This record gives sequence, C-alpha cells and structure tokens, in this order.
Amino acid sequence: MNKPDTAIIRRLDESGRLTLPEELRKRMGLLERGAVTIAYRQKTDAIIIQKWAETCLFCGAREGLSVFFNRSICARCLEEFRRL
Repeated sequence: MNKPDTAIIRRLDESGRLTLPEELRKRMGLLERGAVTIAYRQKTDAIIIQKWAETCLFCGAREGLSVFFNRSICARCLEEFRRL
C-alpha cells in the first residue's frame, strides 16, 4: 500500500461516526454538508473516502452535465438519446 500524504488517527464515536479533521476537509475542498463517497476495498482492508463528483449516469463524464429526471447526463449521451 502506498504511503499516504497525511495520516491522522481518529476514534469512532458511540454511533460509529467519524469526524474528518478540518485540515483534511480544507485540503479536499469539502464544504459544510459536502458529499463524499465511501468505499471499502476488501483486498487491502481499506476504507477510501473521496470527494463526490457528479458524473454522467451512462458514461461517467464530468463536464457538460444536464439533469434529466433527477439524473445527470452529459451532452453527448443526451444527444444519443435524442437520436433514438
């Protein structure tokens, strides 16, 4: 496993919650009430927390997104649907 840039030990509270330190939130550009994705990698027994980024439902693009029935779709995929 690669050595992290920053490592901080935190304890879970009684409800299993974890508070991300202010230093990490600032580095990640996380605002109050900001969204993150939490993933577990069984192979390395690691929990990965990443800043959530909205992506196209179909191709994963992050630019040129529109909301269609409460889902994000990029301009290219939306054009493909229009051709159907």
